[in-house]
Amino acid sequence: MLPVDPYIAHLDPSVNLCYPYSRMSKKPDIRSFWNPVPRLSEATQKGLLTGELYGPKERDALIQSVRRGSLVEVVELYLLANASGRTDSRKRDLLKTWDAIEKRGGAVIEQSTGRRSNNAKEAREMQAQAFEQLSRSGKGQKSARNGALSKGRMPWNPTPEVRRVCEAEWFSRKYENDDERLAAIQAKVGKKDAPRRSTLHKYLGSPHGGRKPSRK
Repeated sequence: MLPVDPYIAHLDPSVNLCYPYSRMSKKPDIRSFWNPVPRLSEATQKGLLTGELYGPKERDALIQSVRRGSLVEVVELYLLANASGRTDSRKRDLLKTWDAIEKRGGAVIEQSTGRRSNNAKEAREMQAQAFEQLSRSGKGQKSARNGALSKGRMPWNPTPEVRRVCEAEWFSRKYENDDERLAAIQAKVGKKDAPRRSTLHKYLGSPHGGRKPSRK
């Protein structure tokens, strides 16, 4: 009798451990999601995952691909949430993604533990641990950010769209002063992503100089 891989067995409960491969049901439909964090790099996660790979920018496509019986595999559950943002926002995002997968008939499986979202007890354990990990990582991000700011080493690293808006409004001639420019930038990109006046001067230059900002 051929042996049965125990990992395949816990992925697919229809597999009977007493039967050889030739009599098993079809191979589990697995989609694997990787989301790099300092402790678990992209390469590390990809080396552990077993299904069709989807990255952070493909999460919506992953959800849309889920069918009844599909398994969405992550190394650890908290990685299913956005990698950045406030802790409470990331927790909501995690639950929203979880619910979207289950509404399409799929289930989430945590590769590191084998726990699944369609098991009530395991689902509670998964979420509790994920929330704890998100809280810890949120504190770590805040501490690192505050430490860098206190040393004056926090670089401005906006998305291309945010930078484009900042450049357009900062050098626009329709504003009379910096306060109006800053207000316009905040209105378009939000206070969270809007840089400070000093940051704009440092990275874009003076709005009165009439020169093109450096893109380095």
